Amino acid sequence: MSQRIVGMIAKYLPINYSLPLIQYVFKKLVFGNFGITDFKRVCTDPVKGQVLLRRFCANLSSALQNCPISQFLKHERYNSLNRDACAFLQRGFEGRAHGCFFKHELKHFILSRFLVSFGFKFFFLLTLILGVASLNAGALKVNVKAPYAILVDAHSGRVLYEKRAHTPVPPASTTKIGTILYALELLGDGDLDQMITVPAECLVRMEKAVKIENGYKIPPYWLESDGMSINLLPGEVISLRSLIEGAMLWSANGAANVIAYHFGGTIPAFMDGLNAYLKQIGCLETHFDNPSGLNFPTHKTSAYDLAIMAREARRFPLMYEIAQMLEFERPKTNKRPSKLYKAYNGLIQEGQFHYPHATGLKTGYIEDAGFCVVSTAESGDRSLIAVLLKEDDKKQRWRDAITLFNAGFQEEVVSRPLYKMEETLLFREVDRGSRRLRAGLQNDLNLTYYPSAEPQVESKITFQELKAPIAKNQKVGEITVFDENYEVVCRAPLIALSAVDEKFLFKIVHSCSIWKLMWVVALSSPFLIWRFKRCQIQQFLRSRRGLRFQVQVRRRLKSRSF
Repeated sequence: MSQRIVGMIAKYLPINYSLPLIQYVFKKLVFGNFGITDFKRVCTDPVKGQVLLRRFCANLSSALQNCPISQFLKHERYNSLNRDACAFLQRGFEGRAHGCFFKHELKHFILSRFLVSFGFKFFFLLTLILGVASLNAGALKVNVKAPYAILVDAHSGRVLYEKRAHTPVPPASTTKIGTILYALELLGDGDLDQMITVPAECLVRMEKAVKIENGYKIPPYWLESDGMSINLLPGEVISLRSLIEGAMLWSANGAANVIAYHFGGTIPAFMDGLNAYLKQIGCLETHFDNPSGLNFPTHKTSAYDLAIMAREARRFPLMYEIAQMLEFERPKTNKRPSKLYKAYNGLIQEGQFHYPHATGLKTGYIEDAGFCVVSTAESGDRSLIAVLLKEDDKKQRWRDAITLFNAGFQEEVVSRPLYKMEETLLFREVDRGSRRLRAGLQNDLNLTYYPSAEPQVESKITFQELKAPIAKNQKVGEITVFDENYEVVCRAPLIALSAVDEKFLFKIVHSCSIWKLMWVVALSSPFLIWRFKRCQIQQFLRSRRGLRFQVQVRRRLKSRSF
């Protein structure tokens, strides 16, 4: 039974996830105790935790759907699964340590835990499946022919549509997005116009057939004669800006090699740094062997990871400026005259597939990868990233990109109330106040969003330092709403619904001058002294000595009366 379910899970997970890890996690969850220690061990990296848990829960759902329910429910460790699955999912997700738990999932899991405690085992499985399936609720309903595709909101990073987006495939020249992104990260505030001498090592060529014949036992960055090039020569001196423009606009493989060599000292060293950097920004399904995107057996990435790179590239406006250029002039150097190269991006150039909202970013093609494109577009306040990989037809990638963009931009903003003015009532103690503060909202607090990008939100209520007196309608705090990335979505002020006066004694002190206060003290001192003496007498009479004294007095009075 264990091997059967683990096999199902393995079948649904991408190839690059090791089976031992799958078996460890799943066996511990279903047939053992999966505690918080195991959760932390698997998900120590916040970004990895988010991807891993989403994928694990989705595939757990698939496995349960394909598993014979009757056999599963009869398993001797089923009760352990009920307890541990709930604990695992609630601890892992509810902690929000990895940004992958949302409130509507928690409702499903709490409900499932409640039902399980009453013996409704089938409903637990059904609720678990529904809870996991809700991760994809609200996705765009659209069809594209590309076998691997994704549409992402560039501002929030939310996935609006995906199709096998986590499957690693050869990316062709879209690799250069990662190469240029990492180079600009290393450059920082450096000079883009610095001059670079082209090393001969970066221009070594070998026919693809020879590479295959040798089993790719050659450096992965060696060029191919039919690849894109701006005809660099060994010893040629050219600016870094020109190399970046050549790599982005003309997909020049040699230019990508020179950039990598310049920043890494060697191309393999640059690739090690690039892969580490991509893992750091969340590209967990990516491994690049060369900076250009030429085919190599282990050179792969996913549509999801390319979307992450495109979103990260927004930090460097230069990449998008270059992507929107219609032509690139290779400047005159010490070895070649200047030459003009026409860029080709069907969405940006005038023609059949021109898309007025397109802003970039990179195309790619090699035989093993098919036709690829990473496209970006902006309309109004919305910015989208579309990634399409392994298209069979050069023109179909433009059609699919336009289909995805139109679906995203045609969505209308919707609104739903988070806090209603008449239903929001908060109480707070006030320093020196005569009563508790009653606080509320001036207006309803609404969340506006696109249906396919509904944020999973949580709110935080903060009060100012409260000190009486407080006037009615005075601002006393704020409600702030955050999305899953802890970015502020909306906020609203909290106001006092009624005035809070100071306590009587503090009111007297604050309303009187020093001389008036001295007169009050002088006039009230006899009363205070009398009150103090009276308290002392009462305290004495309640003591043992006082009781003996009272008994003696009564005896003397009684003896005198006779």
